[in-house]
Amino acid sequence: GVVTGRVRARAKAGGTEGAGGRAGSRLARCELEERRDAYAMELSGGQRRLVEVMRGLLRGPKGLLLDEPTVGVAPHLSRQLMAEYRKIGASGVAVVMIEHVLEVVEEVCDRVLVMDNGRVIAEGTFDEVMQSKAVHEAYLG
Repeated sequence: GVVTGRVRARAKAGGTEGAGGRAGSRLARCELEERRDAYAMELSGGQRRLVEVMRGLLRGPKGLLLDEPTVGVAPHLSRQLMAEYRKIGASGVAVVMIEHVLEVVEEVCDRVLVMDNGRVIAEGTFDEVMQSKAVHEAYLG
């Protein structure tokens, strides 16, 4: 299928052995196995995000950079994405995300860095930055 084919092609381009098996296991892990023959345009926004993340992990990266990874994603798939990001982080892959949805930040991030006009105004756990006067002044008014 197109989803499986693209995942396999990405892995093979990186010289990864056993790409087809890994692609299939990633599809199963993300509950997309039944969509393995689907074209990308047939997938929902959340399903496409899952495939993007899965493709990014095939080469065994040390880190993953995500820009607003749940934007435009249905709530049930957003929860699945957040769980997947937590699993990725727990596996030893550094997950860095740019995100403005506080629920996602609280649920996924161990460390939070808040910027305002290009400078860091707070850094710490979610609870620590939420108590920051600078964060309140800049964003929570």
